[in-house]
Amino acid sequence: MGETAAILREPFVDQTWYDLARPAAGLDNGYKLLTPPKEESDEAFDQFEAGEIDRPNLRPTSLPDTLPDQVASLQQAKEAIIQGESDEVLAWAWRWRINELLGNAAIANAALVGDAVRFERYNYFVYGDVDPAIAALDVAFISDFAEKFLDDHEPKVRAVAEHLGSRLDQLQTSHVAAELTPDADTFQTVQAHQAPYFEQLFAGVDLPSEGKVAGDFVWQALRQVLQNINAPHRLVPSDTAAMGVVNARAEFEVPAKPTYSVERFKGLTGHEAKHMLEYINAQSSRYGLFVLGLDRYEPGTEGKGVAIERLPYDQPEAFTQLRRQMDILKRHFVVSLATGAYGSKASFDDIYHTIHHIEILQQRSADTTRSKDFSILETQARKRTRALLRRLLKGTDADMASQGATCYRKDMVYAEGEIAWWAAVRRDPRLLDHMDETKYNIANPRHLAILSALGAFSMEGGK
Repeated sequence: MGETAAILREPFVDQTWYDLARPAAGLDNGYKLLTPPKEESDEAFDQFEAGEIDRPNLRPTSLPDTLPDQVASLQQAKEAIIQGESDEVLAWAWRWRINELLGNAAIANAALVGDAVRFERYNYFVYGDVDPAIAALDVAFISDFAEKFLDDHEPKVRAVAEHLGSRLDQLQTSHVAAELTPDADTFQTVQAHQAPYFEQLFAGVDLPSEGKVAGDFVWQALRQVLQNINAPHRLVPSDTAAMGVVNARAEFEVPAKPTYSVERFKGLTGHEAKHMLEYINAQSSRYGLFVLGLDRYEPGTEGKGVAIERLPYDQPEAFTQLRRQMDILKRHFVVSLATGAYGSKASFDDIYHTIHHIEILQQRSADTTRSKDFSILETQARKRTRALLRRLLKGTDADMASQGATCYRKDMVYAEGEIAWWAAVRRDPRLLDHMDETKYNIANPRHLAILSALGAFSMEGGK
């Protein structure tokens, strides 16, 4: 998205199209465009939990004043490319990317005015449909998790596990569940390939071999990481508990008081550094399009990022024990429920209580001494349920849901993207040599064809 610091280079081959489209790069950030004001959404959740309404209003109340100009700029760029770009591959690649950005703008505008048909049409256009094999995986994984609490000494926890298990049993599908983790050989191949990357990333950082890292140590380590990869980004406090990169502002967002296990810190940092490297590499390429990324790149970049998070562990299955794994599958599960992947679209009430039960069990799992009162678990779970549904069901309200617009599909890309990423590198490990060329999806044959035709790399040899 957008530009960081000025980089001395020759003009891009497609500099004219890049200059026209660049002001609209922020439309990738539909996640923030759709987010409703927290106070208003909290009040709506209060009303829902009190039984006063059937579904909270999670639509945005305003959009940036710059949005109409961004849309106009994209439309101008598209017309100019149709008329003036002689390279057919480049022309189509730009048009696909611009259409995706226009689709994101359409999603945001539809959410603002409550246009359910337009919201759902462009939501599908940008993100596609749920993979039924991964929807089946969601159910299988969460069912296995719930079973662990059937003999909990707290009767209320057992009741939650039983109720959740019964609900999940109703969602069983005829599809075979996808494999969650890569096979051992592929995992070890990628680990070996990425070992130099991690060595470069943490050169000069005195990481302990085990235990926790926290606070100032994390911030100092990340400053060194930025130097190690020559990133122009600066560290800024995150307004959430998560790390994140905003290339448009050259910012690396970090929680104010971070605490991580060593493996988790290495994995998360590796994930976010990949996003910076994609951008840095694209800036030194021949094409401005690569800076913006190819259309529908998110399953590739986020899937790769999650795969990188898995690598610091000795076995790929170790990652599945983390809250992070469940959180990724929960996101996919909510989209699966809301879009009818199990037969019919679930109601908000059904989604809310199903996720709330999962969250209660996750809170119980984190309570290693089993000493917290159930009411505390329930309160903590309610906060997390609200946060997840605010994230996944944003842009919608009761009227829109009654017309079929039930969720924002973006967050299904993490689970689907990672599984597809591992499958792609298993089929052809040579892709690992080109994984950071730009923002693209190595599991998308169309992307590989575009990059090859434009000379970014060749699978027959080197760059």
